This record gives sequence, structure tokens and C-alpha cells, in this order.
Amino acid sequence: MAKAGGAKLLRSVSLALLPVAVGTTFWLASHNPDPFSIWVNSFVPFLFFAIGALLSLSLNGRAWRAGAMCRIVMFGFGLCLWMVAVRIGFQDSFPATVNAAREASGYVLAALGCVLIFLACLQMPKGWARKRIIYLGKISYGLYVFHFGVLLCAYRYASPHRNQWLKMIITDGAVLAVTILLSTVSYRYFETPFLLLKQRFEFVRSRPA
Repeated sequence: MAKAGGAKLLRSVSLALLPVAVGTTFWLASHNPDPFSIWVNSFVPFLFFAIGALLSLSLNGRAWRAGAMCRIVMFGFGLCLWMVAVRIGFQDSFPATVNAAREASGYVLAALGCVLIFLACLQMPKGWARKRIIYLGKISYGLYVFHFGVLLCAYRYASPHRNQWLKMIITDGAVLAVTILLSTVSYRYFETPFLLLKQRFEFVRSRPA
């Protein structure tokens, strides 16, 4: 698309996809009691694709510079938006019915949280934090594979707590820790041997395992 119509067409299409994605989410939540039909619908992720394209066009190859405190605030606020998205939108993902407005707003807040966390980590100066972020990228496949199962187990067996926000913080913190642990083990003992084997047959040099 960018090759055919340039950045202007890509920007226009991305802007047009924003209301399409949000509207699709709202319509599905209003007419279909199955919340997983929202998650797997092809139009719903367009929200994230469009925001990613607009962000790329806005940066346009320019260096992103932000101070350490600014990055910390952006990262923390992005996580808060994710938690709010879960609390007001995605908490209805397992009952038989969903609230259309809350479901749509949950996706929007989650997308904005992604933008803030991405900018907080973009072109991060060398140091301890950058190494850890890069490592999370290396084990990202495991994070994707294991997170949902760990999340289901955690919310099924989590002890009840009167303060739902505190329960969510504790539970999600445990989910993150367990998911990272499982992904680390998987990458070290399962994925790495296959990556090393692949390097023996590759024609285009890939990132070292």
C-alpha cells in the first residue's frame, strides 16, 4: 500500500481503520454473546495495526529521545492503562454476556498503553533496562504461548479478595513472573537447540540464538 500510494494513502487508510475497528468491536459486543468472537475477528486488530502505522509515519525514521524519568512515567502509565482496560473492558471476557461500550473502550485503552510502553522502550540508552527489554524480545514467542494459560489458571485459582484492584495487581504480577520464567526455560532448553540447528541450513544470516 505504501509503495503504491505513498505515505499519504497509508495515513488515510490507517485513520479510516480506527473507527472501523472500534465500531466492529462495539457491534460484535452488542450482537454476539460470545466474547471470543470479538478477539478472533479480523477487523478488531486493525485498531492496533492502524495505530502502529500512524506511529511509524509520525516518527518517520527520526531519533526518539526521552529522559529516563519520562520513560519510566510512560511505561508505568502504559501498564496502568492495560490494567484499567482489563478492569473495565476485558473482565467481561469470560461471562456469557459482554458490555459493548466497555469492551470497545478496553481495546482502545490497551492500544494506547501499547503506544506508551513502545515509546518508553524505543531507542533506550544502553544499560541494565535495555538488556532486559531486549531479552524479553528474545523470549517473546514463549511469552505469547504461555501467557493465556497462566492467566486462566491464575484467575481460576486466585484467592478471593475484597479489593478487586489489589487482587488484580497481585494476580497479574504473579502471572507476569510465571510467564517470564516458563518462557526463559522454554527458550533455553527447547527453542535454542532448534535455532542452532536452523543456523546450519540458513542462507540468510539471522540473529544469533
